[in-house]
Amino acid sequence: MLFNVFNKKKEYISCEYLEHGIHFHVDGIFHCGCYFHSNENNNPVVNSSGNINIDFKKFIRQKQIDRESFRKGHIIKRCENCFHLKKKIWDKNNIINLISVTANKKCNCDCMYCDTHADKKFNNAVPDLPIYDFIEKLHKSHLIARECNIDFGGGEPTLHFEFEKLADLLIDITNTRICVFTSGIKYSGSIEKLIKLNRANIV
Repeated sequence: MLFNVFNKKKEYISCEYLEHGIHFHVDGIFHCGCYFHSNENNNPVVNSSGNINIDFKKFIRQKQIDRESFRKGHIIKRCENCFHLKKKIWDKNNIINLISVTANKKCNCDCMYCDTHADKKFNNAVPDLPIYDFIEKLHKSHLIARECNIDFGGGEPTLHFEFEKLADLLIDITNTRICVFTSGIKYSGSIEKLIKLNRANIV
């Protein structure tokens, strides 16, 4: 069993992202993208460390440990003071239904208001985080909901070397709209497919 199944229903403090979310960032894999409020803001659940093979079992194991910690009333440091925390009876469902992808920093624009503007050369040289195999393992382990909130950010997501096949996979295994934060400069067959299917939220 990949996640511990909670047998007793009781209220405890947690959040949707810790319970059912996953965030892919160039630095590794987090429960969510809201890591800026903590002193451990650069501490992912699983660090990429430049590896092309992210440890799938390690993330699943740590997800279980962190969920059990919250259930026992112990809030992990990376989540302290987060505005997403709330107390309620949480669904014991183990399925991931929130997927956020900011797995690259490359961009084909140079917007002055962007956080990558100050050091564009450096950010464009940061290696993409390979995540297709990880998502496929989640799917084959029956851990991704058909009704799943998915968003792609970046950098420019269409510049990620796995974007097309990753987006196509998520189109096939889910049935909800997919949000893509993109400049629209680079053509994407996957985005065209999303638009034709009326499943695209383009920002």
